[in-house]
Amino acid sequence: MRFALLLVLGSLASAETMTLQTLITSKIPQGRFEAKDASGKVHRGHFVSHAARRWLRRGSVSLYFDEPLVVENKDKEGMIRASHKKQLIVLGSSLAVAKIVDDSVDTAIGANKARLIAAPAAALLMYFEKGGEVKLEPGYRFEAVRQPQR
Repeated sequence: MRFALLLVLGSLASAETMTLQTLITSKIPQGRFEAKDASGKVHRGHFVSHAARRWLRRGSVSLYFDEPLVVENKDKEGMIRASHKKQLIVLGSSLAVAKIVDDSVDTAIGANKARLIAAPAAALLMYFEKGGEVKLEPGYRFEAVRQPQR
């Protein structure tokens, strides 16, 4: 019983803090990267990224190590995604543009018709804006877990 418990506890992996040594951005489709662990050992791998497309499509980066290491974060797949900050800024600015368009044509065509022009202007601005991009600078820290050997 004790042997089985020790075997299970020994197989559980602890997270290692990695420091990125290479610039990674979601605008680059794929490439190689290097990361150092706390002991100074360099781990290499490749990344695959997806650029931000429209307003609801954020950029993302997946890191794949050459060794049996996996990125550990909130995302189940280990994917690093852009924050919602840019989406909220675009939403606020498009509403501000709609208000400016509404106020500028309000006296010329009337209040009810002005809203019919302002709403498509805001929707058009939101359609053509991109979501946030991921940019991982050298020095970015993340957690990685060693996978058990099969």
